Amino acid sequence: MQNKIEELAQGNCSRESSILAFTPEKLAFEVVEGAAYIGEFSIKNTNNIPIEGTIYSSSPRMECQTPQFQGITITQTFKFHSEGLCEGDSQSGNLHIVSSQGEYILPFEVSISRKYPDSSQGKIHNITEFANLARESYEEAVKIFAKPEFAGIFGIRETEERLIYQGLCKKPCTRAQVEEFLIAARKKKRVFFEVEEAQREFRNVKQCEKHQVTLKKEEWGHLALEIIAQGEWLQPVKQRITEEDFVGNYAAAEYFILPEKLHGGNNFGKLVLQTPFQREEVELCVVGARTGREQMVRTMQRRQAELARDYLNFGFRKMVTGVWVKRMCRNLEDLMGLEPDNLWYLLMKAQALLVNRQRQEAQWIPFQGIKWTRILCCMPIICICARCGSQNLHMSINVRIRLKKFIIRIKNMQYFCGSCCFWTKT
Repeated sequence: MQNKIEELAQGNCSRESSILAFTPEKLAFEVVEGAAYIGEFSIKNTNNIPIEGTIYSSSPRMECQTPQFQGITITQTFKFHSEGLCEGDSQSGNLHIVSSQGEYILPFEVSISRKYPDSSQGKIHNITEFANLARESYEEAVKIFAKPEFAGIFGIRETEERLIYQGLCKKPCTRAQVEEFLIAARKKKRVFFEVEEAQREFRNVKQCEKHQVTLKKEEWGHLALEIIAQGEWLQPVKQRITEEDFVGNYAAAEYFILPEKLHGGNNFGKLVLQTPFQREEVELCVVGARTGREQMVRTMQRRQAELARDYLNFGFRKMVTGVWVKRMCRNLEDLMGLEPDNLWYLLMKAQALLVNRQRQEAQWIPFQGIKWTRILCCMPIICICARCGSQNLHMSINVRIRLKKFIIRIKNMQYFCGSCCFWTKT
């Protein structure tokens, strides 16, 4: 101590000094509006001499977590508050460091921005950039659409787009939600599809065959088709086709034809392709080979339908008696050729001839050789009144008869209408 006093008395006032180094030399960063930013910087003495001091800020938004410091190398944490600032604003100022090695100034500059979603193409700042991303990678666009920071891409005047987004951003986010948002924002058109062949016909299908319908679309974007088969013999390979199934602008809707479920003749079916906004139908027809039994049944059904139709026309006086009898006898002869053991056709022919007053022809019907039979006759009969000549339709007449004497019994009976008796013997 005595030596130190003597040096000072002689005018020797030397002391060790150093320079402080700051990393970084200037604080420049970006803060999302309404959020707080926390960062740090370091202070180092170049001569490795311990230092101490205090930090002051020129801005109330910029504060140091521990203003006092001490040591050789110090890491200082700061926090910037952006409440009340909007995108485009900026703040600048200085941090004043008063230390044992002198006074220093550390400048800072802050820019305010919104929180934009990050993507493989960089930050998404507006709807147009989002539409470009969706065109390149729809799956990535769906993920970004679900992020909370997506709401930051809307400008001040894009109120309508913001409301549309708020109505669509329900979890989980799907491709359909992104598609509807882009269409409502007028960044793309709705995707429609076309069917190249609306009708097709197949013949000689003997084993399971695979066919396809070619689809074409013009616009890019999301498309989900639901495929419905109408027909037991028709089975689609896929129940749903999306834009991922398209190669370029074309896709194929494949289906199977099951021959074991085909019947003889024409088999009609439909392949329905629909979206919530479009419906297309492909009409298909497979001509199946008929067996001998199927052809006979089809012919019988056709003749029986003609009998019923002609009988109704005759009963409603839309057809004269002669024409009705002629048509009925012709159809009955065809039916008797197909079913010779069906006795109803003989009875119906005899009834028709009697209505037309052709008793002689009715007697020539070959009832010989028919065994005695008990039949409940529930066939419709048109009865002509023997007194006034009026015609009446009776749908149920139960008679126990011998078939070979049917004509004689009918001939010996008369019908009287109204208050007269019914089926009175002469």
